[in-house]
Amino acid sequence: MSRPRRVLLYDPYDDFLQGPRDFTPLGILYLSAWLKRAGHDVTVLHEEIDALPAGFDVYGISATTPQYPKARAALDRIREIAPGAVVVLGGAHVNALRCRREAIADGFDFVVWGEGETTLQAIVEGRIRREDVRPEQRIIEGAKIPAHDGTIDAVPAPDRDAIDIRRYGYPIEGRKAATLMTARECPFKCQFCSSAGAAKSCLTNSVSVREALPPASSVRARTPARSRSNHEAPCRPLRATGRVRREE
Repeated sequence: MSRPRRVLLYDPYDDFLQGPRDFTPLGILYLSAWLKRAGHDVTVLHEEIDALPAGFDVYGISATTPQYPKARAALDRIREIAPGAVVVLGGAHVNALRCRREAIADGFDFVVWGEGETTLQAIVEGRIRREDVRPEQRIIEGAKIPAHDGTIDAVPAPDRDAIDIRRYGYPIEGRKAATLMTARECPFKCQFCSSAGAAKSCLTNSVSVREALPPASSVRARTPARSRSNHEAPCRPLRATGRVRREE
């Protein structure tokens, strides 16, 4: 492996949500766990843009569409405080082709859509370099992590230690709740989903919800239901009540 790199993973503060810390930034927490396992020095930040620090080799930004204006503002700040750094954009916003092209035109070094772990690692380690590819080649579909015995067990648990988990949560029946992801990919074609129909099946974890929780977690799983195999994955299509146009 090349020398360990300093990486900052940033999720712009979620002004558009009811509470800015209703949900943990699971996407970048998964990326953090993957890169740390590969030996890199990773910092996770979920704050306002003025909290972005200098001193990192690579900045990874995750954004939904409402967050994209802040992602662009974060790019401008990074160019000022760390002009030599590589800046990568991922997240739900870039599931749409037009948004991917727009992000490259706006100055992001790379746009990664789909699963980001292995592709971001390749960028961090210099195996994919901006100067070696044309602008259109800097839009990269993330390589999928191979299934392990029909599961996603090869994906490490999200790096919740990278944030103060006590600052997050939303109330359900008067108790603080947190989010979990127990599957990747989905074969259904919900009209509101930008990735609808992109997969043939679901891949799930083989561990139970209780086993997936960190030992010191104050979050309780209501049931100890065990995830099923990818053939029995508990995925169900959601019926839309109105038409939503999805950009191809």
